Amino acid sequence: MDKRRYGGLAAFIAAPLLIALTTSRSESLRPDPPELRADASLEVISGRDSGGGTLREAITAAARHQGRVRIVIHARRIALLSPLPPLVNAEGAVLDASVSRCELDASAIGDIPALQITSPNSTVAGLRVRNARDAAILVRAPGATIRDVAVRDSADGIVLSGARGSVVERSLFERNTNGVRIDGSSPGAVIRGCTFRNHDGAGIWAVTSVRNDAPVARIENNTFRDDRVSIVVVNLAAAIMKNDIRGAVENGVYLMQSRSTVRSNRVLGGAAGGILADRTDNVRIEQNEIDHNASVGIMVRSSRNAGVQRNVVYANGYGIASIFGDRGAPNVIAGNLVMNHRVDGVFIVGSSPLLRTNRLLQNGGAAARVLDFVPWDAPRIASDPRFDANTFTGNALNAAVRGDYRPKRERETR
Repeated sequence: MDKRRYGGLAAFIAAPLLIALTTSRSESLRPDPPELRADASLEVISGRDSGGGTLREAITAAARHQGRVRIVIHARRIALLSPLPPLVNAEGAVLDASVSRCELDASAIGDIPALQITSPNSTVAGLRVRNARDAAILVRAPGATIRDVAVRDSADGIVLSGARGSVVERSLFERNTNGVRIDGSSPGAVIRGCTFRNHDGAGIWAVTSVRNDAPVARIENNTFRDDRVSIVVVNLAAAIMKNDIRGAVENGVYLMQSRSTVRSNRVLGGAAGGILADRTDNVRIEQNEIDHNASVGIMVRSSRNAGVQRNVVYANGYGIASIFGDRGAPNVIAGNLVMNHRVDGVFIVGSSPLLRTNRLLQNGGAAARVLDFVPWDAPRIASDPRFDANTFTGNALNAAVRGDYRPKRERETR
């Protein structure tokens, strides 16, 4: 072979190798992201519950250190036999299992959180937790970052309580009671880019006993599959945006006494309804795509000043339902595309919303059904909606059909 040709071929073969070696070296020299940096580092090399090189020993040593500490977990699996001490370092702690993907088995520790964080601005990365009978990770300090974790078969995946400004991202929650729980003491929490599957309670459970209208959570770009309810928000305010919600056993999104915004989500395939807003005030349900839910695409019940606008709602049982409400603070249903439902496009009972510029197309019942509520032992509640510039086309009944709704009388007991 000609030497010049051979030399060219050698250079051609060597170039990718040189690039690979250069990339590998540059990756190793790349600084850690800020949330993983620390003043000191501790190594976990043992999967035992206690003793030298264990996670328990590292957490205890971190508590004694004056600066921020990074605990790097090399062990692949740790079976806890007793509760771990909490992370308490005043400057923050890093629990880094991003390489090992260590699994923490909490089945033997009882009704106690597997991991407790009371150290501000702490980070947990890459950890897997299974079989926690309480919370897998309890965060009770502000500014935590929980990234790339996975929690399965536990009571609660992550609990944020007193965790102002904490972030949970790119994580997996599967077969827990609740994936993430948030209370009213954690304003500014962010849940993004996570996957939730098969929860008996809710994928995200944001609930408090006392109403708080200050924004508590931003829930965005998450995926939900086959949870009982995907997102529950009660007495709190949340921004629920750009989530993909499918196959909920009950509702995809359930809001009660909540001043939330639900925007640009996809909600489909639920065994019951898509979005239910119950006793809400100034809720905004906008620009969502809601389809193939067995009951109602969007229901607004006993609410004030709700804005249901610019949604695409199709192929559900009913399209949009407005049940009861405050005549002095009417709900606005405007600019929605409502089509191809098995029954009615819009269903109104004892409510007087404003319906403006909606397109109600090819629904199997009425374009709109307007019913007064007639209880057995109380005054009639009239429905008096206002219709303005709506389009009714191709429905079984191209009209606003009026009538009465009388609830079933309870059976007398003998």
